[in-house]
Amino acid sequence: MLFLLIFAQIGQCDLSSGFGFEAFTAIAPCSLFPSSASVSVDLYNADSSCELKSHPDGFEIQTGFFNFVDFVAFESPQLVSRAHSAYFFCIPSENKATFSLNYTDPYGNIPSLGYPLVCYWKDGSAQKTTLTLDFKNSTNGALQYSKEADLTPGLYWYYYSATNAQYPGTYDLVASSFAITERPSGFVNNGLSDNAFVSNGLLTLKWLAQDPEGSNVTYRLFFGKDSSLLSQIYEGPLTEFTLKSLDYGTQYFWQVEAIDNYGASSLSKKYSFTTIATIKRSFNYPNPFNPSTDKTHIVVDMSQNGSASISIYSEFGDLVWQRTLDNLPSGINEIEYNGTDDSGSVLYNGSYVCVIKKLYGSKEDKDTCRLLIMK
Repeated sequence: MLFLLIFAQIGQCDLSSGFGFEAFTAIAPCSLFPSSASVSVDLYNADSSCELKSHPDGFEIQTGFFNFVDFVAFESPQLVSRAHSAYFFCIPSENKATFSLNYTDPYGNIPSLGYPLVCYWKDGSAQKTTLTLDFKNSTNGALQYSKEADLTPGLYWYYYSATNAQYPGTYDLVASSFAITERPSGFVNNGLSDNAFVSNGLLTLKWLAQDPEGSNVTYRLFFGKDSSLLSQIYEGPLTEFTLKSLDYGTQYFWQVEAIDNYGASSLSKKYSFTTIATIKRSFNYPNPFNPSTDKTHIVVDMSQNGSASISIYSEFGDLVWQRTLDNLPSGINEIEYNGTDDSGSVLYNGSYVCVIKKLYGSKEDKDTCRLLIMK
């Protein structure tokens, strides 16, 4: 009678006796509410509260005297797990590609011969390669396996697989990917020369790096006043960035990171430049200069955002070159001048006057400086 009462509480559970208690089988999820009982089933006597609970591979009937795990698995045990992120990349000039995993089995079964293994293939190829991983060590109940491989650059797919004598079939992890690549290299600073002395109004940083595989490169630009605390101010495919309205008389640092399509990256060296201090009037540098080999920079200090008209006259008062520059930011701006007239002819040796009209809406300021050409 007592046995029938317990069976009624179980509901969908089928508790049967083959020879001893090991024949108990849970055929569907259910719960056995705790009750005080004295049960005699073949050779086993139980006198405790009983509880039916979920187990990694099915259900477990637990009493005060024994734990019994049935052999009808409702969930597959997780035999292998990656010892690294699902997607990874390898730099062959730095390290070989390494496949590694952790093998765990709640019953303590070791992998069958030839397992665990990795199967990998190059993206777009039907040819697959299988490698048996080598045992390395055991940590916290997990067996660790790994294998190195020499591979050519490209994108690959892979999955891990394992089985043992007690496990039907194979346990396969879902396929993921990895890349064999080289880091971008060959950084070139195409803009401000290192340690340059420049204006603070408007200047452009330029750079370039090469990817050994020829893929597109993404750049991150880091910038700041402290070389050890640079902040990212740009990320994208462009190879230049314009800075506006920097502080007067300040040293700045910048560095570029290049990243290939697979995520491998490298850093350029750190470059620096210093902005000029506050100026009282416009000037140009270098001065004198040789138009055949060099250019001069006309420095214009704008008290606020506006535009400027720059006119260059000969010693006789003839207008030889003129430009209007719109949308100039407040602060010091530099305008590059190559020493030619408006027709493109190089000017003769001599002294020239540069007249600068700064326009701020209805307000206008005027400034001048002298250019000296020596060839």
